[in-house]
Amino acid sequence: MPVDHVSINVAPEKFAVVRDFYLAALKPLGYSIKVNFLDGRVLGFGASKFAGPDFWLSGVEPETLLQLRAEGDNPAIPEPRPPTGYMHLAFSASNRKTVRKFYDAAM
Repeated sequence: MPVDHVSINVAPEKFAVVRDFYLAALKPLGYSIKVNFLDGRVLGFGASKFAGPDFWLSGVEPETLLQLRAEGDNPAIPEPRPPTGYMHLAFSASNRKTVRKFYDAAM
């Protein structure tokens, strides 16, 4: 079974920089923001026009998540977690030219 999605937890104070990086880097691969929760502090990116997001960024303070979860049972509100550490993440590209565009955008 294929991977459904990946989520990266980002320190709230670094979220804007990380968001802007992924917006630029993923654009050559056809990705854009498909879902926006909590005033843009939880974003779902996707490349398909017909499927939901498969790459998520969350930059919400743990205290905020705990408060929101206590106020109601909303499955869209993730459990509080520390920022994600080092990891390997790979996106698919259709050809080497697209890989080069992704690399150039990311750099």
